[in-house]
Amino acid sequence: MKKDKNVIKLTVKYNLCIGCGICKVACESNAITMIRNQYGEITPHINRNKCTNCGLCVLCCPNTQTNLKKEALKIKTIECSNAYGLQNANYYLAWNPDKKQRQNSCSGGAVTKFAEYLFKNNKIQGMIHVKRVWGHRGDLHYKAIMSTKIEDFYKNSSSAYQQIDFSEILTKLEKEKTYFMTGTPCVIRGIKSLIKNNYKFKSIKIITCALICSHNTNSQFIDFLTEINKLKDDEKWKVNLRYKDDSMIDANNFKNYIYTKKNILLNKNRFESGWTHLWRNYYFAMGACLKCPDFWGYEADISVKDAWGEWASDPLGKSIVIIRDTNLKKDFINSNLNIEKLDYNIIKDHQLSTAIFKQTESYNKNFKPLLSKSNRKNGLLKFYIISNCSKLLYKIFGSSFTYKVMKIIEKFAKFGEKL
Repeated sequence: MKKDKNVIKLTVKYNLCIGCGICKVACESNAITMIRNQYGEITPHINRNKCTNCGLCVLCCPNTQTNLKKEALKIKTIECSNAYGLQNANYYLAWNPDKKQRQNSCSGGAVTKFAEYLFKNNKIQGMIHVKRVWGHRGDLHYKAIMSTKIEDFYKNSSSAYQQIDFSEILTKLEKEKTYFMTGTPCVIRGIKSLIKNNYKFKSIKIITCALICSHNTNSQFIDFLTEINKLKDDEKWKVNLRYKDDSMIDANNFKNYIYTKKNILLNKNRFESGWTHLWRNYYFAMGACLKCPDFWGYEADISVKDAWGEWASDPLGKSIVIIRDTNLKKDFINSNLNIEKLDYNIIKDHQLSTAIFKQTESYNKNFKPLLSKSNRKNGLLKFYIISNCSKLLYKIFGSSFTYKVMKIIEKFAKFGEKL
């Protein structure tokens, strides 16, 4: 009997799917469709009548259990494992000189401005990114799009705290063209595998930009946020979780902004809305994010993150940009951004605790038992309990009960770190 070689057995089974849709694109038999599970999470479904068990979906999936272990082993060999992915790169502090455009961006607006330069100079034919969409509770509030106009680059600039299915967009890419794509580090690893292993993409070039992240959440996260803030959804709404306005004292104090076509439903500082507490404690976090070994987006041509710490005093925000592709360095310098060169030693210690959890602890997280001393101390057990309990309780009992009970569960989960 043949052993199944598909993402259901090797990724979904272990709660490691991120819903990127790359497996669907890789499948030459059109056997995969993307559906939403009981928690609203995007996952692949395989039509057994079409599947040939070729294993292409597994080959391109960044988050099979085997692939995550391989990455963890690779990082373990590096002396400064938290900085894996920063070697042999160029580091910059960058921001868009246009204050209005920067205010509408998530951090410093460097990504969109750089994409604009590449497009104007005919170095790319489109930008693959994310936009906010109208929806009620239970709907997805972000989707992947292809922008081929500069005004759409800026109009759809957004941070998506939710899974993104890229399959529909990726199937529309044209041969002999070049695209600029933003995505989380895991998505970028999947794209790199797709380009390497799928003949359809041999003549398509994708410049990859990793959006450095601690983790991602499912769609329950936003729904829960609206409910604990007592929002009604009689009509469809959009959500901007990284909203900026003139009242901000610094970049840390961005706002959660939820609105309908007629009314503003929520306009609160993220520390007041409950967002920061939910986020930092991994409510509704994707299972793959707990095992992910990649903080810096080390396979991407470019990686970008918010410039926190000493640079956060500027309320409009600034971006840290890591360029690994030397051919892009000149373009970046010429892209009309405000730029400051940064030193490796500054970057490697930036958001250090998260880099350690993601990368240095990746071996423990992927090879040692969940209840091991290592995984109690590093926070994996705590985040696992909070993530899974929040999903299950909210699905069964709703937000009010979940919000109360989760406070008790949090204390219990945090106690495990001390054992």
